[in-house]
Amino acid sequence: MSKKKLPYFKLYTADWLSSASIKLMTDLEELAYFRMLLYSWQMDGLPSDPERLKKLIGLNECLASSVQRMFNEDKDGKLRNARQELERSFSQKVYKQRVLAGKKSAEKRKQQSKDLTNVQRNMHNESEPEPEPEPNKKEKLKYSLCQKSKTSDEENDGGEKKKKKPKHNPDTYKYSPEHMELSVLLKELILDNHPAHRKITDRDLERWSNTVRLMVERDKRSLDEVREVIVWSQNDEFWKQNILSTPKLREKFDMLAMKMKNQSSLNRGNSGGWFDGD
Repeated sequence: MSKKKLPYFKLYTADWLSSASIKLMTDLEELAYFRMLLYSWQMDGLPSDPERLKKLIGLNECLASSVQRMFNEDKDGKLRNARQELERSFSQKVYKQRVLAGKKSAEKRKQQSKDLTNVQRNMHNESEPEPEPEPNKKEKLKYSLCQKSKTSDEENDGGEKKKKKPKHNPDTYKYSPEHMELSVLLKELILDNHPAHRKITDRDLERWSNTVRLMVERDKRSLDEVREVIVWSQNDEFWKQNILSTPKLREKFDMLAMKMKNQSSLNRGNSGGWFDGD
């Protein structure tokens, strides 16, 4: 699959505002840096030639050169920002997973529609069943007594019938494509970390997606929060051995989010922010 040029990239405002490197820039240098990030995302890298770079961002050559340290020159001669390229790689992976999940969903709907059509055709072709012979009086009396006994057993002290709890039906799982996307993301990361892991079936993904929906609707987590915790957990040496499903992710979410935040704060203290070039 060829690379899809995505029209957006994630910019973490807290990291930008807390970056030591950005705080030391002048207003014009910060503007130049921001423009360079935008063009780099759009063009898959910047030209390394200072004159071309100057014309591209519309600022003087000296200003462009002062923030060029935030980018590294790759083998193809283009300048790229390390953090931005991580976001590009992650976004491409999510896009591919979304396309794959969409194709599987379309194939499943097509097959369900085909099966339904076959059932309707068979029902139409079948002749009406012959009526059952009317039971004799003894059988009628026996049936009536059984029904009365069953009704009596179902009544509670207040005289009302007890409501039977409906059995859980796996087909009642509810989720959106966004919930499925996160489930597929977790599946791919788990298989990357554990190639010998048991097969994760489509039914597993449906159950996982339903859990993601509950995390969003009941636990009030945003999709971005869930995605970040999934990625972090599968890059942590301890948690990638333990978070092997979305139900387990939901159970440990608060602890994972807290540890991720603490680690992020520590990393920012050491490196000055995600969008630093150093």
